[in-house]
Amino acid sequence: EPTASSSFAQTARERANIIDRKHLPYLWGGGHGGKVDPRKATPLDCSGAVSSVLGINPRVSGDFAHWGSPGRAPGGKGVTVYSNPHHVLMEIDGHFWGTSQSNPGRGAGWIPRSQISPEYLRGFVARHTKR
Repeated sequence: EPTASSSFAQTARERANIIDRKHLPYLWGGGHGGKVDPRKATPLDCSGAVSSVLGINPRVSGDFAHWGSPGRAPGGKGVTVYSNPHHVLMEIDGHFWGTSQSNPGRGAGWIPRSQISPEYLRGFVARHTKR
């Protein structure tokens, strides 16, 4: 289980763990009816899942290209969001999280690092929070 580097990363990790344990399947548009409480989460899409973990009102994947500060969180500690117009995932203290083929029903959960290559990440804009 990831070790948090900040209170924000700790909170994000706790929210991610709650959703991960639910083994929710992917649902396009899931999580876009308003801010999602992870304890009450139902099936989510990629941006609904990331929005829920961040504790923000839902936004579509491309909108995350303007969230936070440019680049990956220093040293991989903290929260980094990787987005493009079609998909979004996140890294919490060096551990990837989001919707993935590697999760039950392609839903939201922790993604093995072996599933995320540097080549794959080149297709995304990285943004991080200083919180």
